[in-house]
Amino acid sequence: MYYLGIDVGKNNHEAGLVKEDGAHVGKLLRFANTLEGFELLLLFLEQRLPEQEAFCIGMEATGHYWLALYSFLREQGFDLHVIDKKIAKQLKKLSSVILTIPGVGPATGAIVLDEIGDIGRFSNPKKLVAFAGIDPTSFQSGNYVGRHNRLSKKGSPYLRRVVWMSALIAVRCDPVFKAFYEKKRDEGKAHRSTLGAVSRKLLYTIHAVLKANKPYEVRPQGA
Repeated sequence: MYYLGIDVGKNNHEAGLVKEDGAHVGKLLRFANTLEGFELLLLFLEQRLPEQEAFCIGMEATGHYWLALYSFLREQGFDLHVIDKKIAKQLKKLSSVILTIPGVGPATGAIVLDEIGDIGRFSNPKKLVAFAGIDPTSFQSGNYVGRHNRLSKKGSPYLRRVVWMSALIAVRCDPVFKAFYEKKRDEGKAHRSTLGAVSRKLLYTIHAVLKANKPYEVRPQGA
């Protein structure tokens, strides 16, 4: 049995491979927190792991910097253990209901639940949107109100980041969110402005699903 430990940082991570008896296998690998860096980690494992040898991965849940790597390794089918009591607890207790929402996986779902806490704190979805800092603010000068809105970016930066990431996935994998995105783009909205609107729609969905404790269902627009 082999174990891969990953020390998570903002821009770079470090990975070390050890045997079951604690003996180190080669030198540590320092790699960037990018897709290219993640591919380098796969090459590192391929070169050092004997064929058919069982192993598992332990990694820190530092801020939100671990999320991209965690999601990448999950997609590769690796056995992962999050070394953070708070996040690990959420991953173990993760409600299957939130995992039915487009773009929300185990890692993002854990962070969403951890940041929201009791959904009862938010009497309506607008309050959840404001908490995430995804409510729009308009540029205004005298009688002029700008066409382009900015996100307020108040509230939880972690929730805002994971919802934004989930929105990117939702517009590709869910027909309702894809249609909503394309409609806004056809209206002339910029890509980032449209993703902000998708993120707000996603938070409305999260609020409804958690409040009702019922799985998300694809409902054609107008139904």
